[in-house]
Amino acid sequence: MKYFNLALSFITLFFILTAITKVSAQYALSDFIVAGCVTQNVAVYNSSLVYQRDLATSFGCAAGLDLMSNSNVVASSQNTEVRFYNPAGTLVSSFTGAQVGLPIDTKAYLGNVFIGTQDTNYGVSDFTMGGTFVRNLGTPEYRSGVAVLPGNILWAGGEVGDIDVFNISTGALITSIPLDNGQGNAHAMYYSPSTNTVLMTDIISNTVFERNTSGTFIRQFTGGASYYGVTRGPGGDVYSTDCFGNQIHRWDSAGNFIGSISTLPEVNCPVNIIWAGNTVVTAANVAVSGRVLTQNGGGLARATVTITDQSGNVRTAKSNSFGYYKFEAVESGATYTFGVFSKGYQFNPQVVTVNDNLTELNFTPEQGRNLK
Repeated sequence: MKYFNLALSFITLFFILTAITKVSAQYALSDFIVAGCVTQNVAVYNSSLVYQRDLATSFGCAAGLDLMSNSNVVASSQNTEVRFYNPAGTLVSSFTGAQVGLPIDTKAYLGNVFIGTQDTNYGVSDFTMGGTFVRNLGTPEYRSGVAVLPGNILWAGGEVGDIDVFNISTGALITSIPLDNGQGNAHAMYYSPSTNTVLMTDIISNTVFERNTSGTFIRQFTGGASYYGVTRGPGGDVYSTDCFGNQIHRWDSAGNFIGSISTLPEVNCPVNIIWAGNTVVTAANVAVSGRVLTQNGGGLARATVTITDQSGNVRTAKSNSFGYYKFEAVESGATYTFGVFSKGYQFNPQVVTVNDNLTELNFTPEQGRNLK
């Protein structure tokens, strides 16, 4: 299905009017988030897959979903709009752009949003969180599934019969993974940190596949039909949305089918699914410290040092009388931008991936700017 456009019937209009009357509200870290194409909503289900409320309504064909490191939801729609919601249910920001295309899959990573556009003109589109279009990854082939793996690696799949592997930093194509074991495409994908594997749906064979990070086949998940979105949930179980069957299917981690639940009437054509519990930070916290210096090597007192995460959250610290500063409870494995502000001085920011305690992240002002 090269372009996923659903004609709205009178029955469809009923579901839309029902969705519009619902109030957007919060989600917990134990909840599932489900995107509905025909009902044009993003719905919240609890851990038992019982509908709770709508997070978004009147959103066009809601399709792509992902969770950011701060537990915010990023959702893309086939009306070329991208929205960001926080756990309180507040619409934080949004943007539109032709390069959003007709998304089924969306991933947020290090301040950018990667969208499988289902459009032969765009492939996978790369945007900043603010909505600035950056680039397209790969040749303009029909792409839908997107997964981000450790090491700045992006997988892009679709109806082309393979998975292209890109270096996110450079945009270069590293390799292509041929599909086997009966898999016809990779319509939507999810990298599972707990297993270091990638789950993916195939709408040709109506099967969910699991592969390791080198692309080697591990297992299949069968028992439903028309699989679109996929995620891993509580206890390592696997969940997939069935758009035309209006169901969510569930398996245990070994691939044994557990059962299904209907999403009607709240969600008609569930296209994608994520579990908010996947954003719980399990990495250890570390400390970052250093010194703010003048050009002659002396300590600069009362300079403001900032640390900004990839979601734009900012913390500050003041340097002491000897120029020393320190940040506690910094998430290990995350990337931050550090900056320094002091009257009469100008410092270049530093972008650092913090993997362990840092004790000498020092700052010296630019040449010629050490004047008060």
